[in-house]
Amino acid sequence: MSGDKKLSLIIPAYNEERRIKRVLEDYCQFFTRYGDDVEIIVVMDGCNDYTPEIVEDYSQRYRTVRLQRFPYRLGKGGGLTRCLKLVRGNLIGFVDADGAVEAKELLRLASYIELDGLDGVIGSRWIKGAKIVRAQSLRRKILSRGFNTLVRICFRLGFKDTQCGAKVFKQEVIDACLPNLNSKDFIFDVDLLYNATKKNFKIKEVPIKWENVKGSKVTFKEILKMFFNVCKLRVNHLGALNVAY
Repeated sequence: MSGDKKLSLIIPAYNEERRIKRVLEDYCQFFTRYGDDVEIIVVMDGCNDYTPEIVEDYSQRYRTVRLQRFPYRLGKGGGLTRCLKLVRGNLIGFVDADGAVEAKELLRLASYIELDGLDGVIGSRWIKGAKIVRAQSLRRKILSRGFNTLVRICFRLGFKDTQCGAKVFKQEVIDACLPNLNSKDFIFDVDLLYNATKKNFKIKEVPIKWENVKGSKVTFKEILKMFFNVCKLRVNHLGALNVAY
């Protein structure tokens, strides 16, 4: 990472007391070498377990860590949208709280932006070159691929994995898309990617090393809700286009 590129890394967390230590230990130790060029912001999305206390402890030990706490549940998209208004980096990244993607992999994604002259990079588990350390269950994999197929049909996005929890964008991409982002849940990623591509930003999908970690908050009911919300999001965007015309 060049000296003039500060990375703001956002980690949304909802009741992650059993998994948050893993990702913070990895990311804090790895990014300590970059000093003030990196800030790690953990978004407490209405947690009612010990996640905030764990993150607070890390924020005392590592000055790169910031705690952003919301007293009520906003959803992944809601928490990210609120937090995006507070970040200070020239590059803005997202990573899940489960530790499925290592810190060095996230930095590798960020390096593509400068090297290839891109506006954003997203990690992918489903393209050639990806390395899956521990795979999802067959049911989860089928649902994941089905969800992506629906996304590609509804939004004509060329990405094979919109939901991988590792993405990095230039600040100007976020600034341009933020006023149009309305998704409060896990389809935030789809909403952001759709808005970014519609604005002709150059987004690249690259293979990533990824590990399935037990304890996912995405239940079968949540996945069904995601399918419904993708269709709803598409209808909303079509409505917005009709108004514009």
